[in-house]
Amino acid sequence: MTDTKNNTSKLAKVSAAAFTAALASNYDATDLSAAIIAIDFNPGLVAWTSSSTLRSVNMSANGGAIGGFNQWNDSVGKTLAFDSSKMKSWRSASNGEILNQATFAGDTGSWSNSTSATGVAYQAFRLLNDDIGWFAWDLGGIQGAVTYGPGQFENNDESLTVGGSGSSGSSGSSGGSGAVPEPAHISLSLLALGALGLRRRRAKKKETA
Repeated sequence: MTDTKNNTSKLAKVSAAAFTAALASNYDATDLSAAIIAIDFNPGLVAWTSSSTLRSVNMSANGGAIGGFNQWNDSVGKTLAFDSSKMKSWRSASNGEILNQATFAGDTGSWSNSTSATGVAYQAFRLLNDDIGWFAWDLGGIQGAVTYGPGQFENNDESLTVGGSGSSGSSGSSGGSGAVPEPAHISLSLLALGALGLRRRRAKKKETA
């Protein structure tokens, strides 16, 4: 009976160690393969002014700068102004559109809307390092502030969907849910541990009988 207990205990320890290693391996692989990253905007909101003003909007991810652009305000409307020091090109985009490196084409023009423009518009871009991405901007309605976000970019030559959720990122409003599906090998490890517990309970019953 003692040998049975020792063997069961050893097997449980080995399976628990294997489960921990598998879990760690899964999350390491998830971190390494994450290619679509959420964007933070600073400022995230730019108020409209009737006098001519130019505001710089910076984009960052995980605490590091990745690019940016400008917003020009005047009595005519709200305009996105290109900044060649912070990105290579951009263009308007549609919600649900698929972006990828091979097909992306943009320009360096400005995108203007009236002071009364409302709703959400999308902009696709190529950064200086050739990563591509998108961001949303809420036009704010009559003389309202423009709000930026969410947004994403890819850093591993991946396709991404405009308006879609990401796999990682520092901003909750910009990123996806971050949920990681449980892989099959971890599920099997959990089943193995459950089976071991059942064996131990049966062994205790025999011992007391």
